[in-house]
Amino acid sequence: MKSDDPWNSYLVSETASLLEHALEWLRDHDWLSVDVLECLPVDASKFGEDVLLTPLVRATRELLMEKPLIPRHGGGYVPGSVAVIAGSGQLRRLVTPGQLAVLLCENCELDWLSGNITRDRHHELYKGLRAMGVRELDLEGVIPRMSREFLEAQSDEWVRSLYESLHDSWLVSTHNDKPWIRLEDGRHVSATDGDKPQAYLPRAEKTDFPLVRKAVCDSENAIKFLHRLGITEPDLVDDVLWHVLPRYEEDRGDISDLQYESDISRILTAYEQANEERRCKLCDKLRETRFVPAVDTLGNPVGLKRPSDLYVPTHVLTSLYRGVGNVYFIADSPQCLTTDRVRNLLVACGAADTLRTIEKDCGLSAGELRDIRKRAGLENCTDSEIKDVTILALDELLSAFSSGNTPPPEERARLLWTALIELQAQRGSDVFKCHYCWWWHSAYRKERFPAEFVRKLNESKWVPDNDGTLHRPAMIAFDKLGWPSDSYLEHLIPFRPRAVDQLAQEAGIDPGLIDCLRKMGITSEQELRARLRSESEPRQPGGGGGYIGEDPVGSVGTRSSHSHARPVSQFISYVRVGVDGDEDIHEPTDHEARLHIENMAIQYILEKEPWWTRLEPNNPGYDLVQYDDQNRPVCVCEVKALRGSLDDTPVTMSRKQYETAYEQGSAYWLYIVEHAGTERAEILRIRNPVAVARSYTFDKGWREVANLTAEQYDLLLRSG
Repeated sequence: MKSDDPWNSYLVSETASLLEHALEWLRDHDWLSVDVLECLPVDASKFGEDVLLTPLVRATRELLMEKPLIPRHGGGYVPGSVAVIAGSGQLRRLVTPGQLAVLLCENCELDWLSGNITRDRHHELYKGLRAMGVRELDLEGVIPRMSREFLEAQSDEWVRSLYESLHDSWLVSTHNDKPWIRLEDGRHVSATDGDKPQAYLPRAEKTDFPLVRKAVCDSENAIKFLHRLGITEPDLVDDVLWHVLPRYEEDRGDISDLQYESDISRILTAYEQANEERRCKLCDKLRETRFVPAVDTLGNPVGLKRPSDLYVPTHVLTSLYRGVGNVYFIADSPQCLTTDRVRNLLVACGAADTLRTIEKDCGLSAGELRDIRKRAGLENCTDSEIKDVTILALDELLSAFSSGNTPPPEERARLLWTALIELQAQRGSDVFKCHYCWWWHSAYRKERFPAEFVRKLNESKWVPDNDGTLHRPAMIAFDKLGWPSDSYLEHLIPFRPRAVDQLAQEAGIDPGLIDCLRKMGITSEQELRARLRSESEPRQPGGGGGYIGEDPVGSVGTRSSHSHARPVSQFISYVRVGVDGDEDIHEPTDHEARLHIENMAIQYILEKEPWWTRLEPNNPGYDLVQYDDQNRPVCVCEVKALRGSLDDTPVTMSRKQYETAYEQGSAYWLYIVEHAGTERAEILRIRNPVAVARSYTFDKGWREVANLTAEQYDLLLRSG
C-alpha cells in the first residue's frame, strides 16, 4: 500500500483512534495485560519514516506514555511518563511510590511497573518502553540517593526492612560510610567515625554508649547487616576506651578519689574479662595515657604519669633509687593502687617491677666495633645494624653513691646487685647483651657484646671496700662483700679474683699448683723440696710424654728478678714430647666425654656461622672448611672445646695441626669455644696462629729432648 495515499492515511489515523478506545476499554475491564501490550507496535526501529504504519506506531507510543495503560506493581495502571522499571522485586517491595519520588526528586508520585516487565520477561515490551524513555532503577542506583534526611524520615519498620534487604548485598562494603545506623533518639549516623564506633547493639546493661534502636534490629538478617558494618555489642574495653580514659587525656585536677577508684575498677574489670586481642588493645591505650598518680623517689607527688614511665614501689627499687632524679614510682594513694590486682594491671601496661632497660644508639667507638668484627673473622663492613641498651637513670644512680644521701653506699651497692639478679631472673640473660650484625657483600656476621649498662658498671666506681671507699668491681674481691652469688653476673661484671687466685696471680704461678700442693698435703717449702728429692730419678730423653714448660720462669722459689717489671706474655705455649695425637692435655681425657664436648662446640659454631662445612671426625689438621662459589676450599678451621674459660684452662694443638696452620697461613683459623654446651658459650677466633706468635720460650724441661752433649756438638762442628 502507498503511504502517501490520502485514503490510506485516513485509515491509519482512524485505526489509531480505535486502538486508543480499545486499550481503554480493555483496561477498564481489567483485561489489559502485559501480553496484550507486547502485541502492540511500540518498537520504532522496525518502521521507517516512509512506512505506512509509522503514524500508528507513533500514536501507540504516545498513548502509552500519556495514558495510564501500563500495568503497575500492586495492581492498576500507570502512564509511562511516571513509571519506573525496577531492577528487582526486592526493590519494588522496599521502596514505595512516594519514597521513589523523593529519591528521584520528582514533584509527582512515581510508580513501579509490573514485575512482568523486565529484561528477562517480555523483552520486546521492555525494550520498547526503555526506548520510549521509561526509566529503570536498581538497588545500586537507589542506595547513593538515600540521604541522612531521607533515612530519618522513614519508620522503624521500613529501616528494619532496609537492613534485611541489604544483609547479604555487596553494596554494604562499598557504602559503609553512609548514615545507616538509627540510634535510640532517631538520629542516623555512620557505623564508625575513623576508628571509633558510633553505635553499638543494644544490651541489657545500662551503658553510656550510643545504641542502635531495638525496633530496627530485632530480626536475624537485620543483625547480620549491622555485623557487616562492624556493629557489635558494647564491651567493657570499649567502655573504658571511650568513656573513662578521655577524662585523663588532659591534665585535669577535678577527678575525686571516689571517681578515680570507680574508673580504676572499670579498667580492671575490663582487663580481667577481655580476651587476648581486646586486652592487648586496652593495654596499648593505657600505656599511652597519663592516668596513674605518681611520686618521686622521695615520696613527693608529681601528678599523673603513664604506666611506662613508672616503677612499682618494691622495697629494692625504692631503696635503691632513693634521692635519684628522673625516676618515679606508682603512688600508694588512692588505696586501690596498692592492691596486687591493680599492680599486675599496671605492669602489663608498662610499669616496671625490676630495673627498666632502655634501647639507645650504640656508644661503642669505631675501633671497638672493628675489634668485634676482627674477632668474628670479618673485619670489613658495608652495612650494619646495632642497638645498645642502658638502664633508666643509670648515670644519676651512680652519682648518688657519692652524694652522701641515704641509703649509704654499702647498702645501695648491695641493692643494685640484688636488682641485677632480679632483672636476670625476670628477663633472662639476653638482656645483658646486645647484637651487632653486619654485612660484607654476601657475607653476614652476628656477634653479641655487653650492653652499655654492663660496660658502665664495669668502668664505674660503685663497689665499696671495708672503709666505704668506692672502687670499680675489678678492684674488690666478691667473697668479701657478702652479696648473693650469681655466676653469670660475676662473669659479666668480674670482681677481683678470690683469695687463692689472687695469691697465685701475685706469685706468678698457676693457681692449680696451689690446689695440687694442698691435695698432696705439702704445707711448707721443706716438704716440697723433700718430695722433689725423692722423685728426682733421671728421665730418659724423649720418654714418657713429659711436658716442656711445666716449670716456667718466675715459679715458686725461682722468681725472676725481672718478673716484676715485665707483663705476663700474651701467648703461653706448652709443648708435649714423646706422644703423638691431639688430645687436650688440660681437659678430661675420657675419649667419649671429649668427643661429646667437641661435638657441642662444633654445633654451636655452625648455628652461628652456617657457611662452614663439617668434616669427618678426627680429620687431620682441622675440623671445618669453607668453600667458595666454585666449591673450592678457601678457609679451614680447627675447633677446640672447653667446659670452662680459657682464663682457667689452655688448649693444645697437635704437631699435625701446627703444620697445617703453618701451610695454610691466613686461611687457617683456630676457634676456641669457651663454656661449650652451656648458655654462656662464646667463640674465641684466632686467625693464622703461627704468624701471631712472636716468640717461643724454652725452659729447663727441654733438657729431656736435648740429644747432643758438648763434646758431641764440638765433634759435629769439626766434622763439617
